[in-house]
Amino acid sequence: MVTIGAYSLPHVLGIQLQQARQEIDRAIPGAVVSYRRDQAKLGRTLEVSGEIRETQAGTVRTRVDEIRTLCDDTGRSVDLEDGTATFNAKALSPRFSFEAEKYLTDSAMIWGSFKWGQFQWGAGGKYYVPYSVTLLEVT
Repeated sequence: MVTIGAYSLPHVLGIQLQQARQEIDRAIPGAVVSYRRDQAKLGRTLEVSGEIRETQAGTVRTRVDEIRTLCDDTGRSVDLEDGTATFNAKALSPRFSFEAEKYLTDSAMIWGSFKWGQFQWGAGGKYYVPYSVTLLEVT
């Protein structure tokens, strides 16, 4: 589970971490090697992906709106709940997949035939909406 501020993202399936750096690279006329200098760390960038799993379409819409509300250019405390220290980050670029293509009659089939990027429903009215949110570390 990943907590942003007071909101816990539902059913987190993966976290991809990138630590980018700024480097200066300038060509020097007549030199074999250019001037290179490591300027600074840019901070962590996390891509959090998961699923919204609900039994009612209205509740799915509420969860989508809650995640979109987090992306308001405000730094919030982020806790990955894996024992690492919390840090401040801005949530950006929420992405959701709403392709209603497949009806599953057996709820056990949902896990066996799930394809990323599809909005699926099964017997008993189960809604699965894949999402991803980008988090940029701020001070």
